[in-house]
Amino acid sequence: MSEAGANPPPPAAGPNPIKPLDTLEDLQRFGIDSANRLYWNNRPVEIRRTLDLSPAQKIGAIIVATGAVLGGLGAAATGIKDTADFLCTHHITSRACPAADHK
Repeated sequence: MSEAGANPPPPAAGPNPIKPLDTLEDLQRFGIDSANRLYWNNRPVEIRRTLDLSPAQKIGAIIVATGAVLGGLGAAATGIKDTADFLCTHHITSRACPAADHK
């Protein structure tokens, strides 16, 4: 049974490319400036990650984004129409009401 906040189990045996910090001296190489940027040996730590999509993924992303924009526009148009219907039905405004049939 594990408790919340308990230490995770040790990693499985095998080659591990990550070297642990063995001494307090290693930890003292870390630093943080007034803007909370991380430094190691007085040099900024940079993390770079790029997102590379295949041509098919780019086309899919364009299709999904276009669908989302069109869906949002459709929802906005429906909301405007429903608001106008509500205002006309409750006689709050007659500006957007259709002309009444006089028979």
